[in-house]
Amino acid sequence: MSRGTSSRAPLLCVFLAAATLAASPARSEPTAFKEGEVLIKFEPNASRGDINSVLGALHATRIKHFGRINAEHERISGISVEEAVRRFRGHRAVAYIEPNYLVHTQAVPNDPSFGDLWGLRNTGQIGGIPGADIRAVDAWNTTTGSDIVVAMIDTGVDYTHPDLAPNIYVNPGEIPGNGVDDDHNGFVDDVHGWDFVNHDNEPRDDLGHGTHTAGTVGAVGDNGLGVVGVCWHVKLMPLKFIGGSLFGEIADAISCIEYATMMHARVMSNSWAGGGFSQALFDAIKDANDSGILFVAAAGNSGADTDIAPLYPADYDIPNVISVAATTASDDKASFSNYGLTSVDLGAPGVQILSTAPNNSYRYMSGTSMATPHVAGALALILSRYPTLSVGDAKKFLLRSTDPIPLLRGVVATGGRLNVARALQGPDTIPPAPIADLRALAIASNRIRLDWTATGDDGTIGAASFYDLRYATFAIDDSNFDTAPRFTAVPSPLPYGFPQEVTVGGLLPSTTYYLAIRAQDRFGNTSPVSNMTSATTLIPPKIDVTPTALAASLSSGGSEARTITVRNLTQGTLDFEIEAVAVPSTGVAARGGSAAKLAPVASEPLPVLSWRDYLHATSAAHATASAVPAASSVAASASAASLPVIITDPVQDSALVDLTQVRASSDDTNLNVEMDFNSAIDRQSFGGFLSLDTDQNRATGVPVPFGNGLQVIGADFEIQFFTLSSGVVSVYHTPTRTFIGTFPVTIGSHSLTFRVPLVALGDDEGSMDVAGVVGDITGPTDWFPDSGHGSVAGVRWVKVMPRVGTVPPGGRSIWIRSARVRCGSLRR
Repeated sequence: MSRGTSSRAPLLCVFLAAATLAASPARSEPTAFKEGEVLIKFEPNASRGDINSVLGALHATRIKHFGRINAEHERISGISVEEAVRRFRGHRAVAYIEPNYLVHTQAVPNDPSFGDLWGLRNTGQIGGIPGADIRAVDAWNTTTGSDIVVAMIDTGVDYTHPDLAPNIYVNPGEIPGNGVDDDHNGFVDDVHGWDFVNHDNEPRDDLGHGTHTAGTVGAVGDNGLGVVGVCWHVKLMPLKFIGGSLFGEIADAISCIEYATMMHARVMSNSWAGGGFSQALFDAIKDANDSGILFVAAAGNSGADTDIAPLYPADYDIPNVISVAATTASDDKASFSNYGLTSVDLGAPGVQILSTAPNNSYRYMSGTSMATPHVAGALALILSRYPTLSVGDAKKFLLRSTDPIPLLRGVVATGGRLNVARALQGPDTIPPAPIADLRALAIASNRIRLDWTATGDDGTIGAASFYDLRYATFAIDDSNFDTAPRFTAVPSPLPYGFPQEVTVGGLLPSTTYYLAIRAQDRFGNTSPVSNMTSATTLIPPKIDVTPTALAASLSSGGSEARTITVRNLTQGTLDFEIEAVAVPSTGVAARGGSAAKLAPVASEPLPVLSWRDYLHATSAAHATASAVPAASSVAASASAASLPVIITDPVQDSALVDLTQVRASSDDTNLNVEMDFNSAIDRQSFGGFLSLDTDQNRATGVPVPFGNGLQVIGADFEIQFFTLSSGVVSVYHTPTRTFIGTFPVTIGSHSLTFRVPLVALGDDEGSMDVAGVVGDITGPTDWFPDSGHGSVAGVRWVKVMPRVGTVPPGGRSIWIRSARVRCGSLRR
């Protein structure tokens, strides 16, 4: 399930997603690429003169033309890769240019200790939960596979292994050993796939990783040897792009995908992952999607939330991509496995997995690498039974058939673990049973609290997929259910028999409402409408406030307390909110009585981050859990300053990304920022951030936010610019690296303009110290200001504690206001 949709600066350090059980979460490695090589694609309307000019400046020699995505792999000289990318990214003739990144493995397999394939049939043999498996045995009662071609894009495969050899792909158009390209596909004697590392027709496995994943997909079944794969009968196409050196090139990964697409594979198994976006790789996978090929990818082994820190290729937003997390024999998420409610689709067994290894052997390995081929094999079984399925339908069959797992709910998109037997059943026709005990528990003037007992997926078995709750001022039944207003904030269904409740708000007082609910399963089967319940909301409240106004005259930094009593004079319920009026100050206000930070406080110091780590910042497509609403974009102005200047930085103190001025101010709602640059802004490769010290700890001084490519701990928040390609800035709480939200940015040719709500910064007055650094994909280039920091003047606030609440019929509430200026107004 993927989120990276737009072209942005690529940074790819790909690893085979296998891990030892004892390994700590994988840490990012320095970015590596092939010196003297680039991947470049020209615009379709580029003139031959412009193309020749670019290639000439690069002193380029073609290594390979990628015919399916119409891109080039070029050897360059007389110019570094970094300079080539900086110089020609954004050129009118260039669609994209990027390094030829190196990819590598980061882990080794576990030693053998158990002898059963618990992922296929879990009997509790390694101490797990019996039945916590993919239901392979039940699936094999339906089909054991056919000649579906699965491309194993990996380290190669030991295609002579006796447990694999009968299931290895054979090119029907090639005559073995005659030295002729019989099928005219550009590859001589490619009988069993291709080795893109050594550029020959023997894609043998140097590491054992690809042989292991191949065995999980399709080791021969019922042959009296070793292990069995998910799909007994399949055609495994070995495509090698990572060699014995542990490194591979992204250009070779693209070549594997193009080859598999050309040779009509139906599924691609990809047990490797990386941390950056490559447009060329995106294009190759998109071409596979357009050709009807499913692309299964490992979610990665860093134990990270990829909604926040995308990992590719699993995070590409392409319909054929399926991202797989690893689960244990106890149906837990493996500790090393990445996760993400929107970025990872499902879980599959990935711990202590026994499979084939080179030289007629077998071994155990763990990782999302091992989970991925379980899913690829399951898709091969699905396509064996339903060979005409489209990519979308096959993916739907797979994802709608998972076993709901409590520990995966809210962790992966489906909340479930692979169940191939259910997927083979095809579209489910059994609807959930009706809910029969819907009732009103509590009533207020503007809301009704309901409860009911959860129904199942198939009748009373399992858990439904979602609820449809309707309310109206007329009686609801089957005939008019769809015409009643829908209440959308309904919880997800729990398994059958569990109690559930919800509060329906936004209702009118003194009004009778009728309510009903129905459940739907993952295949769209809908239960009958529940029993109807009704309730009449209470009468409107009447507010009495004593006193009606307050005032205080205070010196800077002073405070006084005032008491306000609010009474509810009726038998309704009174919901209240107190609005504080802010008065702009003429200077930096002191911060006594500051509101508590919204972001959590770190329990212990976190490791410092490198510049490259920040390139993993989330894009707007991942910002589904923003802590505050996105602010409206504001007009950029690089010519006329509309805000106070807080930082002036020397012109041309950086030859690359060169900031000249920062203007900023706070109002009663937002921190408003305008930034001007001497250099043109390339949103695809722009990086950096503003460090905000909202505590203004001048006793120790504000640290320079970035030095020598390492994060400096000290600031409270960071406004990150690594997501400009998505038209947003991203805000993080620095001490804990908690993601706060994304906010729109207006990007001019030499300017950035944006605003961040003060509530997102856990701030009450907007007084803060500011420092920053900007750069590109190669690293930081311009620290600012040279003096250490700039200051934003704050706004003086009235403090109200608490600010919102409810007063029951006939009750009262009392507030203590810490007042610096006149108090605000009250509203219901």
